[in-house]
Formats: sequence, structure tokens, C-alpha cells
Amino acid sequence: MKATLIRKKKCSGFTLVELLVCLALLAITFVSVFRLQAQNLELQREARFITEAKYLAQGRLARMYASGTTGPVNNTGTFDSPFQDLAYEEEKEEVADQKYLYKVRIVVHSADQEGVQQYVLETYVFQGGD
Repeated sequence: MKATLIRKKKCSGFTLVELLVCLALLAITFVSVFRLQAQNLELQREARFITEAKYLAQGRLARMYASGTTGPVNNTGTFDSPFQDLAYEEEKEEVADQKYLYKVRIVVHSADQEGVQQYVLETYVFQGGD
């Protein structure tokens, strides 16, 4: 009897299917990470707008109160640098049956794309009584 040598072929490396599965998993991971990054940037932009708009609206309210003008007011405008891309609308109207009490509404919005982002401040102000 003759002894035959059977050589077993040693496989080294990866198969094409394994590489394709790995690439698919990497692609899914990268797409998820990029979506989260884009969502994070949008939330950061929105938070910045809300913070800036809040303080700008409070500043307009303080100016309106400090001016001491009584009676209804309707005013619109834009802010100075560095907030020139934001605009405001302010309304002041008397409350029925309440002397010296006014309802104030200040809306801060994007000046270039109106309605995309807006912040509304509504409050009541007592002004004019001695």
C-alpha cells in the first residue's frame, strides 16, 4: 500500500462575502453617525436662536417700558450687528376695563426667512398710573 499524502489547502484571508458583509455594516454605521451629527447641528442652531431671541425680546420690552409712552404701539424693525439677520414685531394694546394695563407681544423671527424660526414673548405691563 502506498501512502498517499493528502494536502489540505490552508485558507488564509477573507472571502468576498465576508468583506461585503463587513462593508455593509460599516456603511450603516457611518450613515447613522452622520445623521446624528446633522441632527445635533440643527438642534444646536435652534438652541442658539432661542437663547438670542429671548434676550433680544427682553431688551425690546425693557426699551418699550423705559420709553414711558402710553397707549397702543405697533412697531417693526431689525436688530443691529451682530444680530442683523433677526427682526422683531412689537405690539402694545390696552387691556379692556383695566386702566394703565397693557398687553405686550414681541415676536422675534429670522429676517431673511420669515416664519422659519420665531420666538414670541407675551406679557402684561402696568404703565402710566401715579
